[in-house]
Amino acid sequence: RITVMDMHRMRFPDARFDALYSCHSLEHNFNREAVLREFARVVRPGGFLAIEVPVRFTPTESDRDDFGSAEGLRAAFAPYIGDVLLSEEFTDNESGGTSARLIALRT
Repeated sequence: RITVMDMHRMRFPDARFDALYSCHSLEHNFNREAVLREFARVVRPGGFLAIEVPVRFTPTESDRDDFGSAEGLRAAFAPYIGDVLLSEEFTDNESGGTSARLIALRT
């Protein structure tokens, strides 16, 4: 099932999911802190946050938020995560650009 909603104000209850996976969507946010809080809020403590975003790009009206690097992505999520299982940058074969990936446990 697919549920469409605003990532800034998700309608899910707190700690609803064991994992959240976001691939090339977080860069479209209008309020980074609101989305980071929402992503963390819907994942149970000890659950997984798996995030992938493009980095080092020129922001536009649609691609609004550049985390800059894998470390920048990790730092943004730092208040909400404990153990980091993976933090890396890689060349995106589809776009040719650079992306960052973070997989971490929710505190």
